[in-house]
Amino acid sequence: MTLVKKYVHRISIVLCSMTLFFTLCGLFIVPLGQHYLTKLLVLSSIIGVINYFVGNKELIGVSAKNLYWCVLIYIVAIGISRLVHDDESWLIRNLLYILAFFLLMPREAVLVSVFKLGSLVGGIAIGLLAIWQCHNGMLRVEGFTNAILFAQGALILAILNSFFAQESSSLLARCLYIISSIFAISAIYLSQSRGAWLALVVVVTFVLFVKAIKEPIKYFSWFLILSCVLVITFYESDMLRARILESISEVNMMESNDYTSSWGLRLMAWRSAWAGFVDNPLLGVGLDGFKTMQQQQLLDGIVNKFYVDYGMYHAHNQFIQNMVIRGILGLLAALAILVYPMWLFWQQSKLVSVGFIITLSTFFCALTDVPIEHQNTLYIYLISLFFIFFKNEGRFNEKVVL
Repeated sequence: MTLVKKYVHRISIVLCSMTLFFTLCGLFIVPLGQHYLTKLLVLSSIIGVINYFVGNKELIGVSAKNLYWCVLIYIVAIGISRLVHDDESWLIRNLLYILAFFLLMPREAVLVSVFKLGSLVGGIAIGLLAIWQCHNGMLRVEGFTNAILFAQGALILAILNSFFAQESSSLLARCLYIISSIFAISAIYLSQSRGAWLALVVVVTFVLFVKAIKEPIKYFSWFLILSCVLVITFYESDMLRARILESISEVNMMESNDYTSSWGLRLMAWRSAWAGFVDNPLLGVGLDGFKTMQQQQLLDGIVNKFYVDYGMYHAHNQFIQNMVIRGILGLLAALAILVYPMWLFWQQSKLVSVGFIITLSTFFCALTDVPIEHQNTLYIYLISLFFIFFKNEGRFNEKVVL
């Protein structure tokens, strides 16, 4: 390896390490984290291109072809939608940045260590930020995004740390990952995001039941213990009890045709988006037709004036959002990016793997929000999936001289 090749390769490793670390320990921790990450992705990719042409092409790129296709399908769906009416151009750019980054990332074992360290530090940092914001009087902690997105990011960090704890042979490392996971869960709790709470309960229950097939006594015991902890928390926590009772109250309001609550607005948004899709199933209404659609639905009696005046700008469900904005192709794109990866991880490893559980948790979050429509959650979700594929492939250099 010539001197130029050697140093370009080293710079590429350093930049990719910074990008991966920042994804887990900066994206939700600093103001405008998504903009800094975008710059890191672009800079890493530029150096990656140089490294590709002057270095060893066999030591570059994640070879998860099916996952690349999932992202490309999403890009095509948005591109067609944008040509026909209007759609988010930044989504195409960000998805392309992610593809370029992983196509050009050096296959070096040191990146696995950096990613794990980022997960460890990121889980603790997001928990401390949540505690600090709560201590300073913030009712629903939100980092520097909003409470829902903040909770979704914390959920992915909690899952990563939980699985890295299981993989660790060192008792100290295992304890640190568990502590980091607990901090991340505290951020989910303090965010008061009921969608993330539900996703957390679902994935934990799923893991316990799947593992109980082989060891029923052990994992059903864990299920009973965690159920008791949840019940005790419900009675001891004013915050948890208030949010759950609020949910029950909102359901009662909807039964009385009162949709002025959080869940009432969601239900109205789902009804509106579904009606919009039925009227425009092939290509959807586009972003430019979303408000016009709501006004027409108000005249048709599909939605009420409170919903229209509230100014909802998305459907609060990723699948229905894709359907109403991008039509049937949008639905296929949502399935490609939020459902198909579960099958890929199941084939690659097993039903209870870190990649499968991250996709499953994001799928449940997508039922009540639109994580793919926001930079923060889009970045942490897809970068985590691609890197888990990279880690599972195991085809990388073991020796790196920095």
